[in-house]
Amino acid sequence: MERNCPYCQNILPDRASFCMSCFSRLIDLETVTERHASAYARRRLGAAAAAVLLSAESAAILCLFSSADRFAETYPAIAGGGIADNGYSSSYAGSPSSASHETGSSGGASGQMTSSGRQDSSARLDIVSSQVTPYDGVTSSVGSWPAVSSRTSTAQSAASGPSYVSSGKPSSPSAVSSKTQTSSSTSSRRPTSSSASSANNADGTVDFSRYPYAAASDFSWEPYDGGVSITEYKGDGGVVRIPSQLGGQPVVMIAASAFRGSDAITHLQTSAKHIDAEAFQECKNLVQADLPGVEYIHLYAFRTAVSLTKVTLYDGLLSIGTMAFADCISLEQLELPSTVKIIECGIIANTGVRSLTLPASVTSFDNNSSVDWVDDTLEEVIVEPGNSTYYSVDGVVFMYRGSDGRGDDLLHYYPGWRRDTSYTVFTDVAPYAFASARYLEELTFTGGRALNIGERAFQFCSSLTNVRFYASVSRIGMHTFLGCGILSSITLPPSAGEINDYMFYECNNLTKIYIPATLDLSSLDDFITAGIVYPKTTLYVKRGSSGEEHAKHFSLPYAYY
Repeated sequence: MERNCPYCQNILPDRASFCMSCFSRLIDLETVTERHASAYARRRLGAAAAAVLLSAESAAILCLFSSADRFAETYPAIAGGGIADNGYSSSYAGSPSSASHETGSSGGASGQMTSSGRQDSSARLDIVSSQVTPYDGVTSSVGSWPAVSSRTSTAQSAASGPSYVSSGKPSSPSAVSSKTQTSSSTSSRRPTSSSASSANNADGTVDFSRYPYAAASDFSWEPYDGGVSITEYKGDGGVVRIPSQLGGQPVVMIAASAFRGSDAITHLQTSAKHIDAEAFQECKNLVQADLPGVEYIHLYAFRTAVSLTKVTLYDGLLSIGTMAFADCISLEQLELPSTVKIIECGIIANTGVRSLTLPASVTSFDNNSSVDWVDDTLEEVIVEPGNSTYYSVDGVVFMYRGSDGRGDDLLHYYPGWRRDTSYTVFTDVAPYAFASARYLEELTFTGGRALNIGERAFQFCSSLTNVRFYASVSRIGMHTFLGCGILSSITLPPSAGEINDYMFYECNNLTKIYIPATLDLSSLDDFITAGIVYPKTTLYVKRGSSGEEHAKHFSLPYAYY
């Protein structure tokens, strides 16, 4: 009589005690050493039970049959290799020092797998529970079943990153993906190995829990901070799950440029604490990066990964370095976890990301202050309630600074692709705050207090044509309007405590500067039009004013108004 698996409906072999395809009835033998596995199975399942370990690279499956004779009849090649009801053959032995696979999340013992894919006979057997999802499309050397990779144990999760369950999400509430997906009601069904593509989603992303960890032989590494740092990748690419341990030591860092320019990698998962500078830069075929356990993403880490469409960050991440995901032109969304504190400049410059939400945890948000050439493509930044450092108004970021209302605060960041053509400023302006605001045409300064305008606050505002000062200024920083190429005229503020040189550097279409009679230019060490190359700029001044004296002193063209 034909029997079918109650989960996947595949036909079951005669007298088999579990489904060969979906492994819906794998038995969790818990922490059972290799030499006692068969005896333990007899006690729990009857004297006829037999256990066999199938190995494929760094994956392992424990298969339980109701009859050892039936197993030998069905798979004579394996049975003839020395695997019997009373234990496991020494043909699976290997050097523990070359171990590359993970330890079991189901409470199984920590077996060691060699780079050749053989089980160390002296190590304890890693048993995979029925809750672990098989990896689709990864088959053992015999048969057509997907090979199930073992996972990080609960006991080790604090040292080697979050453990995983069948959903592929971190099991700890403190280490959840920032893109949480609701589990399907059919998640208990196990996939078959009929097609490797079933592990892929329509958007090209994958469920990493269906794939084995990469072999130790795929990497070179060196000691680092109580563990190891991966210095080079030598594998074949594709879906790369970096183990949490290599050589018996935790993987702490992906070193600078370790994977740089690797065209073979398409999907990546790592729980290393650090991803160092340029580690995955120019990986042009990388589609997906899953980063559980990562705490620090350093500068340029994924820059110019032009195919990258999905990045999953987890609670525990603390900082993201300068331009970490810059020039990832296919990336349209980046969700920051609730633990991140430091965001350096241009992390998503020149990407498809148009909106960014800063969690309440952020204490440092760099508004491009360390680079001049960042093309910021954000349209808005939203600050979550409860942040004690920043807040946002209509997508513009301000910094808390005073106790007398917003007038005492600092305009910290105006998104570069914000669509407004005009904007009114009534607070102090941070350096670089409006840098590369490409749609801004008119700018008005107003308010009842003298404003402080930081260095390069409006640099490279390529559409800026009109600037009006209706408020006094305490200070105008150097290169304030650097590279505003179509700015043709400007009226300076009625008074200013300090004006720096080269405020109009490379404003080469600026032909008219109106200087109020009340504005004192005597503190300038150089002429106010320094850095303007073409055409000649005329100063419009009042008779007898500081502006007239300035023009005469430096032999500048001037006219009265």
